[in-house]
Amino acid sequence: MAYWLMKSEPGAWSWQQQMKSGAKGEAWTTLELKFNLVRPITKDTGPVRAEGRIIHRGRTVATSEGEIKDLDGKLYAHATTTCMIFPAK
Repeated sequence: MAYWLMKSEPGAWSWQQQMKSGAKGEAWTTLELKFNLVRPITKDTGPVRAEGRIIHRGRTVATSEGEIKDLDGKLYAHATTTCMIFPAK
């Protein structure tokens, strides 16, 4: 899944993708968030693309990763996150 709109936090697209894969009524919280800002994004950078993917989604824990790159594929940031999932009651 790819988003052409950059989110305010490098890990945000990963969270959204994890939660879209869940059942209605599930709740979640962040257990860990790690992001690396490789180079600055300035007004001269141009459009950037954020891509995220789910690495693992179990019943109660999910992990995902994401990257922000420009149109030429140059990396600006990458992130990983682990979330705890609370099943719907």
